Amino acid sequence: MSPTSKRLIFYSCQYIIMYKSIVLLFMFSLFWGSILAQNNVKISLSEAVAKATRESNWQALAASQEEVSKLQWQETRTQQIPSLRVSGQYYYLSDARVSGLGIGSGSNANNGSSPQVSQLLLGQVSLNSPVFAGYRVKNQIEAASLRYQSQQSNTQFVKEQVALEVVNQFAELYKCQQLLAIINDDIKTARERIGDFENREVNGLVARNDLLKVKLALTKLELRQAEIDKNRLVVQHALNLLLKQDKKTVIDIDINQTQSERLQAPAIEKGSVRSDLLALELQESAAQKEVKVAQSVLYPTISLVGGYIAFNLKNVLEVTNAMNVGVGLSYDVSNWFKTPKSIQLAKAKSQVIHQEKEWHNEQIQQQQTEASLNYDYSLKRQKMVRESLKQAEENNEVVKDQFENGLATTTDLLEADAQLLEARIQVSLAAAEEAQRFYQQHFTQGTLLKSLSKK
Repeated sequence: MSPTSKRLIFYSCQYIIMYKSIVLLFMFSLFWGSILAQNNVKISLSEAVAKATRESNWQALAASQEEVSKLQWQETRTQQIPSLRVSGQYYYLSDARVSGLGIGSGSNANNGSSPQVSQLLLGQVSLNSPVFAGYRVKNQIEAASLRYQSQQSNTQFVKEQVALEVVNQFAELYKCQQLLAIINDDIKTARERIGDFENREVNGLVARNDLLKVKLALTKLELRQAEIDKNRLVVQHALNLLLKQDKKTVIDIDINQTQSERLQAPAIEKGSVRSDLLALELQESAAQKEVKVAQSVLYPTISLVGGYIAFNLKNVLEVTNAMNVGVGLSYDVSNWFKTPKSIQLAKAKSQVIHQEKEWHNEQIQQQQTEASLNYDYSLKRQKMVRESLKQAEENNEVVKDQFENGLATTTDLLEADAQLLEARIQVSLAAAEEAQRFYQQHFTQGTLLKSLSKK
């Protein structure tokens, strides 16, 4: 081989090595960048609830609606302020003829002419303070105040709803994480068993069909693992949205703190008034005030009036310092024909809110009963699945011994493994469900936030 060919081969090898190095470096940088892009957050349930009730869009919307209601109430209160008006007019007059006011006497009368009038000036200040209008303004202010209080109660209920959503999402995320841990452990065992069965097949101790059954069991576990991991990512994304975090944030549940919070949570308090029901009661009271507002139109309006007038008609008349004060009375007779329908409409709206309140109260009672029964069932279920786990573990050991002694088939062994896996899963889910049902019962009583507040 010539020296030129050797150099060509040498440089080609160097180029290939350099190219592979660059590709590997690029892939490593992408992998490391993806790891750095993931932000792990360790958080407990109460911390997540506190953050969601502060920053979630759901809560922000409720707060904005409360602010609108507050401003409407403040605007209604301004109707108590007396009306004060200041006005002024200037008019240019062309060829105006003025008679009367004694103009026909004096020098102008002798000359047979009237004074030259070219402009008119008028200034006026008027004050109107309603004294009585059928208590319309008073009832309007009270109705607006009640609607504002209702919105405040509704905002509080939204916080409870946000907290419940966090509880449910937290429970689902915990379940997925626990299921993955159990499934991953079972997959490891299944892979070890495949290696064992492959050796047994080589030695003629098991049939090819038995090896395929073991491999099929592993495939089923891997499919289940993929589905659970998908569900975990979905729940994690929903939680990140609720907590206003980056969607790539990996949430690590502070399980020790969360379990401690559950043990320190107060017992269920029955008989408390839920904020959503209180909101409806306040809306009903506001609607009753609106009925009185509609009825107030049947009464006359009495006002204190006063003012000041300044008037100047050039070369003819000038009036200054004309102060006036008195009492004004107004009444629209047509209201006798218009108002009855308005009153009926206001009463109908009040009745609608009353019926909605009654229906909502029944729904609350049903929710409370269902939540109480669900919680009691979760406690019983915990005891039963723990017992079933002991039975599954014992059965699995017996079947393993029988299989080793040729008294049980591969199908029996795989069935015992599946029963043990299911029992472990049910124990893990039962613990999460008990906490979830406990907080759900607090929600139906309107005390969820109180149960999750840090002491």
